[in-house]
Amino acid sequence: MHRRHLWVLICFLLLIPTLLIPTPGWSEEVSDQDALKACLKNWGTHPFVEGNLSYRTIAPNVSVFGSGVSVQDDRETRQPELVLIKPSVSVFSKGTLKLLNPQGWYCLESKVAVFSEVDIQIDCRASLAFSSGGTTVLGSDERSEGVTVSGTIKVTRIGCNKAN
Repeated sequence: MHRRHLWVLICFLLLIPTLLIPTPGWSEEVSDQDALKACLKNWGTHPFVEGNLSYRTIAPNVSVFGSGVSVQDDRETRQPELVLIKPSVSVFSKGTLKLLNPQGWYCLESKVAVFSEVDIQIDCRASLAFSSGGTTVLGSDERSEGVTVSGTIKVTRIGCNKAN
């Protein structure tokens, strides 16, 4: 085994238990409604009525030693649509979330990236919010949301040059 691979394996084995230790606010499950309320608060101004939320859910994704498009939402709607993206986990992976509905208001419940690269590509006219704060250890997370351990999470707006 190469020294670099051995170092990565040792770091992984030492850091992964920190993700499993409960921290304040993480020990209880967050309900969909709580996550959506947090996103609405983060947006400030939005087109939704808070007492009567209609939303669509995108299932969670787990990727270990993988790559490719993790989530692709290319469903276009005529009206604003609230979309809850359930927690995703990436370990030693490279993944992409493509959020392409121009009327989409995407609420990302949380994400975990361990030695991984996650690229969130969102339509220029869509909105994105995270339901909670985050932690970054030896990594880069442009939004400071979720948990990133020696990895990167990047948000890119796409289609901004298209005529509306």
